[in-house]
Amino acid sequence: MVVSLAPMKKSRILILLDYLFVLRPTLFFPGWTIALVGAYAAMRFSETWKPLGFWYGLVVFTLYTMTMGAVYLINNIIDRHNDATNNKVFLISDEYIPPKRAMLYLAVILIVVSILTLLVSVKLFLWFFAMFFFMGITYSVRPFSLKDRPIGGVVTSVASGFGLFGFGWYLYAPLGGIAVWWHSLPYVLAWVSISMLTTIPDSYGDALDSKETIAVALGHHKTQDYAFILLMAALIFSVMTWDWVIGVTGLLAFPLYTLMWRSRSVQSTLRVIRYGISFLSFAMFIVFPAYFVACFLLFFLARWYYRGRFGILYPTWRTKPE
Repeated sequence: MVVSLAPMKKSRILILLDYLFVLRPTLFFPGWTIALVGAYAAMRFSETWKPLGFWYGLVVFTLYTMTMGAVYLINNIIDRHNDATNNKVFLISDEYIPPKRAMLYLAVILIVVSILTLLVSVKLFLWFFAMFFFMGITYSVRPFSLKDRPIGGVVTSVASGFGLFGFGWYLYAPLGGIAVWWHSLPYVLAWVSISMLTTIPDSYGDALDSKETIAVALGHHKTQDYAFILLMAALIFSVMTWDWVIGVTGLLAFPLYTLMWRSRSVQSTLRVIRYGISFLSFAMFIVFPAYFVACFLLFFLARWYYRGRFGILYPTWRTKPE
């Protein structure tokens, strides 16, 4: 949901920032958050955890972010026609950045990340390779296109939830064992719940493009029902794992899920999507103050960019025009 505003005068800086925002940095927030909750869980539940050095942590954080950007970029390139139908992610679909140039940009990012990551750690390279291959290639590119199939979309959400949480955990506690799987479970259930709901706003355009996402296959109501059940399961496992973070944030999201279930509207679904992951991010702000600074700066840079470049208010928590 975006809100139209009077456009500001476009500048060369704003045009150059197209190459940052084509990576969809506002979607870095959930990727950052799920990795950080994995790191924080390792601190609380692993006896072998060790703190990261500042510079090592900064380098890993930057490379992880660039890998996420590459994942979103290949998704945008593949989905550019569908994005035009759904009126979103228009930098490539409207050819502000032509697809061929976007492909070249993707290749440069992958080469840079690969070289720098191999200089840091081969294991880190394997993590990022798996992340890009599964969340980028198999998720979007034919013949895989898992996102366009109901089961494939759920499998991708489960795998990405475990993978991103596990990445954060193993940075702090390489000897995770069965504990990382057990403690990730409530977060993965909540992650999959939100992921299922994200298919609802785009279901009309997806159906026109012959994509059978879970919302297209099951309909809005059943998708909302299953998402609600997954939240309840996440709350149950938060008690079983004695994890206050997912327990408290899940309880905060519970009224929003209830309103969504009663109203059955797209607006209420968007509210769950936006606030659900935000509650978890707010919890991480307390644990990692530097994360708050990064999110604060990115949020207001995005506000300035989208208003100046396109005359819209984004990102926003609004779900309907006011």
